[in-house]
Amino acid sequence: MVFKKIREHKEYIQDAASWFQAKWDIPQEEYLKSMNESLLKETS
Repeated sequence: MVFKKIREHKEYIQDAASWFQAKWDIPQEEYLKSMNESLLKETS
């Protein structure tokens, strides 16, 4: 298994949000919002 950091591979953010949604049944939009906010904080 290979782990990739979203901050280093932003092209996978949609796939990651879909996986988390399927795993924990929390809306995908919430994961996307959280991931994008996290990425913005890192670049500030």
